[in-house]
This record gives sequence, structure tokens and C-alpha cells, in this order.
Amino acid sequence: MQKHRKFWKYFVYTGLFLSVWFSSLSPVAARLARSTPPPPEGDALWVVRATYTGEKMVRELTSWREPWEINRDENYLVLDVTSDEYARLVALGFQLEIDSDLTERLRQPHVPVAGQTGGITGYPCYRTVEETFATAEGIVTQYPDLATWIDIGDSWEKTVPDGLPGYDLWVLRLTNANTAGPKPKLFIMASVHAREYTTAELSTRFAEYLVQNYNVDADVTWLLDAHEIHLLLIANPDGRKHAEAGLYWRKNTNENYCAPTSNSRGADLNRNFAFQWGCCGGSSSSECDEVYRGPAAASEPETQAIQTYVSSQFSDLRADDFTSMAPLTTTGIFLDIHSYSELVLWPWGFTYNSAPNATGLQTLGRKFAYFNGYSPEQAIGLYPTDGTTDDFAYGTLGVAAYTFELGTAFFQSCATFENTIYPDNLYALLYAAKAARAPYMLPAGPEPLNVALSDTGVLSGTQVYLTATLDDTRFNHKNGTEPTQNIGAAEYYVDVPPWDTTATGYMMGAGDGAFDSPSETVTATVDTSGLGTGRHTLYVRGRDANGNWGVVGAAFLYIVENQYPDIDVIPAALEVTLFPDSYLTRTLTIHNLGRSDLTWTLATSPAISALRPWLTPITNTLVLPDTLVPLAQRILEVGFDSTGLPAGTYTTTHLLITSNDPDEPATTISASLAVDTKPITAVILAASTLAPFYHETPINFSLSLMPPDATLPFTYTLDYGEGPLSPALSTFTPLLFTHSFDLTGTHTITATAWNCARVPPVTDTLTLTLVERAPIYEMYLPLVLRQ
Repeated sequence: MQKHRKFWKYFVYTGLFLSVWFSSLSPVAARLARSTPPPPEGDALWVVRATYTGEKMVRELTSWREPWEINRDENYLVLDVTSDEYARLVALGFQLEIDSDLTERLRQPHVPVAGQTGGITGYPCYRTVEETFATAEGIVTQYPDLATWIDIGDSWEKTVPDGLPGYDLWVLRLTNANTAGPKPKLFIMASVHAREYTTAELSTRFAEYLVQNYNVDADVTWLLDAHEIHLLLIANPDGRKHAEAGLYWRKNTNENYCAPTSNSRGADLNRNFAFQWGCCGGSSSSECDEVYRGPAAASEPETQAIQTYVSSQFSDLRADDFTSMAPLTTTGIFLDIHSYSELVLWPWGFTYNSAPNATGLQTLGRKFAYFNGYSPEQAIGLYPTDGTTDDFAYGTLGVAAYTFELGTAFFQSCATFENTIYPDNLYALLYAAKAARAPYMLPAGPEPLNVALSDTGVLSGTQVYLTATLDDTRFNHKNGTEPTQNIGAAEYYVDVPPWDTTATGYMMGAGDGAFDSPSETVTATVDTSGLGTGRHTLYVRGRDANGNWGVVGAAFLYIVENQYPDIDVIPAALEVTLFPDSYLTRTLTIHNLGRSDLTWTLATSPAISALRPWLTPITNTLVLPDTLVPLAQRILEVGFDSTGLPAGTYTTTHLLITSNDPDEPATTISASLAVDTKPITAVILAASTLAPFYHETPINFSLSLMPPDATLPFTYTLDYGEGPLSPALSTFTPLLFTHSFDLTGTHTITATAWNCARVPPVTDTLTLTLVERAPIYEMYLPLVLRQ
């Protein structure tokens, strides 16, 4: 009886101890103390929260998988897994919880939003590969002196003989071709990981912002006059097409790795770069793994094209070791735009040691993070990586290199992109373009803000008042504190920027009489005597108390001849080529450089073209005729509609400007509209998936036009033998699509296509025999324990 009492006393005390112990556990330990549910069944993907107990577990996981996010406050990762990967994580010691909301979102098919006519299905704010390329080509057509479209290489699919058509890798280079170099360069690449929707769109919007604000915004104008911006808008177009269909595709589509039709095939291009390739546990040698680095350094054609182009643009100013610094005078910035995690990262990613230029990299990184609000840190702070783009650019060439991780999702909502990601990162990219002249020095100096003149248009000899704010505090301090100093000096320059050896600087004073703060209002009185009629640029820069000069800010000053309007319209004429039944826009900038009001109106021939003007960014209805007060401007977007027009060339007057000067005749801006057409003579329907074909397994098809330059857009229908689908419109060819058949046997697929050339439709058929996939048998071996 006494023994039983002792036993129960022991049991009660033990129970009380365990109760107290469990109640004192941290949230992480409490989750780990719970049992992990068994692996889910089936072939579907599941999104899990994987709780870990140490960084070793994180490094083990990231050596073969890329987590969606890492929460180090609560020690868990988020990622999608198969049932096999689920079991693998459990074996590694992770405590797993299935996130039902994210799992449902992962499996949810893309469906168009109401009224969607373009963009990725369900995400109209993100352009497809073809739409992105078409935008870039339109920029080159509309701004030939500012933009060049450069083919730098091929995607994997394009390199395969008789394979899928694939894509060229294109760089959009922006700079004023009429100003001499050499010029500092900003290189930005996006969408190297296919599923990251925000990245290509941000880069494309940046390009549009630059060209649309040239000759409108003084900072943008000097940037394109004096610098070059190189934009690789989509670095992985093959993979991007799969991601546009709703797959969380990451790698390229190289069918030599994993299996030809597997959604896990391909190489991770951001683990394939030559510098420190496969060195340090930051990538995988297993072909089906998400961070598979490829069989050799720079094995992939996309990687080779990017390495070759980047190396051709930046001088090699650093030895390829781990201790040599790039000179502080090094020019150029390399940015790789990713999503997601809200981070600004810089080298190294393969080692915890600091890069030789760590101080300069950190200062500029914290400056970027000021604009977008992200966390600035060395890349390995996230987890180890090797063979990455930014380590390649800095390690091989010495160029200041960064990775931005945008937002909070791969398929980020359009509302978040429009309201947060785009505006916050636009100014980070603009600052990068400014700092490219000396990225290891300029970010340490003060930034000029709100550069303004008391009067932007004056008669020669008039004095104007120049003001600006110099700020040395605009850094993000989430990871440490960036030192700031008081403002020490300020200068302005007229027409010739401070980096020109012939430039003359004029001192500016502190608005309150003393430079004694890290943020100061600075002022100067500018004498315009001797300045010729027309536009002049005033550059402002500041120096802090440690002697660091910062980036330049600018404002336009106009010297006018008389009191009458002085009309400036850019461009002076419009030449537009359209296909029948299509629509596009062109931008006009109307500027009154005089001292009295300017009136203008629009004139058009309704039988020839429709004119659809509106003001940007003002959204109110434009009332015509309109009046421009002195020194004001209008940015007018003019639309051209070729509905119902046969092939031919048409000329119409679109803009009529009437000056108040009795000796000045009315100014007209004409538009030449060419309507071109080429009918489709044949379509070619092909299966891009290799035989044998299995039922209930996605099969990839392509639809091409003959001739290849037939007029776009075209309308098509597809019939998989299950009834024709509704007609759809496509603006590109070849058209890629995927379909799964429920039944085995012979299936005939029919494609029908026609375009606006108004000829009879053309068809093509393809017959496939679908078989049942051989079953996979599991083998169990007895376990024998030896004594």
C-alpha cells in the first residue's frame, strides 16, 4: 500500500511539473512540443509553416528548397511541399502546420477579373512576356533618340533545334543618343525567377516613367542625358510563360534536368552564375530540387547571355578574390529585382565575412531601404546562397550590386502593387540611377530635395531665388545605424553639371544663417544675365561635415524673349503604324515658354482617325479649347483607332495651337497614320510535349501563324474533341497552351484562326494517341536486426 502511495505521489508531482513546463514554453517550443500531423495524401501541393530550432535546420532546408518567407521572430518558414517533401522536413526535425488559407490560394486557378482585356489572367496590372516586349518595342518606336532594344542572347527553349520557339533575351537601353559618353550605367534585371510577378512590371513602369518625363522633369532629363539605364525586363521568359498560367514556376525550363515534362525540371538561374558556383551549401546538385544549380557553372544559355552582356558594360576593377576592394571611384550599379520578403540585400551571400566594399555597399543599401521601407542586410543574413547574380557582378567586376525582394507574395495583388510596391520602389530606382556615378561615395553625402525657383521663366537679366533642402539623414536603420553628419556646404551649377571638369560652382547659403544641422534649407540668388533664350538646367548638390558630396538634384529655368507665348511641342510630328481594327496611343508635351496665355485645341477628321485625349496624371475631363498659362505644360495622350480602315497611309491635323502674338501664325502638329495588314495563310498546330502522351497529364501545345509576320492580333478557337471553345483574341505568336485529357485513346485537336485582314479562317488538326501511365509499384523490404 505504501508503494502505491509513493507511486501516485510521484505521478502527481510529475504531472504538475510537466504542466508548469509546458505553460512556460516559448511559442516556438510550444509548437515543437505538439505532434506533427501525418503527411497529407495525394499529389497536390500544400503550404506549410515549418518551425525550426536552429539556423542549421534553415541552412539544410535552403540547400535544396527556397522558402517563401522566413520569420525569425517566431522561428518558422513558409513553403509549399509535396507529401514526400513534407515527410522529408519532418525527418529533418521541423514541426509542420498546414496553412489552409495559403494552400487554397496556391491551388486556386487564375480567372479573369471583370472586364479584363490584357495582362496575366486574374492580374491585369502585370503584363505578359509578349505584352512587356511590345511595350518596350513601342518605347523604342516612340522615343528613338532615347531607347534601344538589344538582343543579348536566347532562352533555353530557343536554343533547342526543332523544339519550342522560345524567346530572345532583350535589354531596353535608355539614354540620350545625342549626348556624348562615356556614361555611368545602371543595370536592372527582373524575373530571373519566373513566379515573381511584380518584378518585370516594376522595371517596365520605370522605363515608361523615364521616357515620359524626359524634357518634363529636370532630374529625369539629366539622368538620361548623362547616364545609361539598361533594363533586362524578363531574364527567364520560358519559365515566366509557365508562371503566367498560374504555376509557381521558379527555374528555367531545361528539359535535360529532372524529367522532360516535370514541373520540377530546369535549373535555378540565380544559382547558376560562375562566381562561387556551388561553393558553399547555398544550392543543390539534385536536378529536381528548386535551387538546382545546373551541372556546371554558367551552364544555361540565359546565364551565359547575362554574364556576357554585364561584363561588356562594366569595367573589371576588382580582383576575383575575397579581400580586394573596388576603387571608391568605381561607377555603375547592378540591381536584380526579386520577390518576395521586403529586403534590400548586398554581397556576400555565400559567406558571413563582409565584402571588401562593405561600408559603401551598406550605406547605399540603407539608402535604398529608406525609400521602400524594406530591411537592409548582407545577403547571407537571409540564408546562404552561391552562384548568384549580385555576387557575380560584385565579385567578378567590383560593381556595386544589390537584390531587391519586393512585397509579400509571388502573385502579389494588383492593389498592393499599384499602391505600395510601385511608388515606393520607383524612387529607390531613381536614386540608384543618380548614384551610379559613384555608388561607393555619393550615398554618404546629403540628398538635395525640393529644388525650386521663385520664377521658372524670366527675361534675361532677371534675378531668381533658388532654394533646396539638403538632407543627410535619409537611411533605413532597421539593421544597425548609418552615421549622419551636419551639412557643411552647398553649391549650384548652371547648365554644366559638377562632374564636368569645365563646370563652375556657385556657393549657396544656409537658410537660417548657419550650417549646424543634418537637414538644412539652402538658398542662392541667381543672376540670369548672359543666359540665352530657352531652357537652362540648374544643378544643386551638398556636402556634409565629413566632406562627402551627395547626388545631384536639378530644376529647369526658362529665359524668354518677350511677352508673347513661345510654343514648344515634343515631338513636332507623329508617325504611327497600325494594323486594322487596332488602337494605340502616343504622347505629346505642349509647353508655353512665353509670358502670356497660350490657347490650343484639337482638330481631327472623324472619318480617318479617332482622337481620344486625356490629361495625365489629372483624371478630370479635358475641356477644349484649353489655355496654358505662362510656363505651364500639358502632357497629352493621343489615341489612334484604325477600326474599319483599309490598308493605306492617312495624314490628319491633330493639334492646332493659336498664339496671342499677331505676327505668329497658328501652329499645327500633323500625324501620319499608316494602316498595314497581312492575312494568315495557314496555322501550324504542334505538340511541344514529347511522346508518349498520357491521359490526365498536362500536354503542351503551340499554335503558329504562316506567314510568321501575319497581322496581329488574331482570333482563334480550339477544339480538343470536347466541343469548340469560345473565340479568343491573341496579340502574339506562337500561342502556347496546355490541356489534359480525361480519357485514353485517339484525340483530334482542331485549331482555327483568322485576323483582321478579313480572309476566310484557316485550320489545322493534330491527332494524338493517349495511353495510361504505367503504375508505380512500391517495394517493401523486411528489416532484420542483428543481435
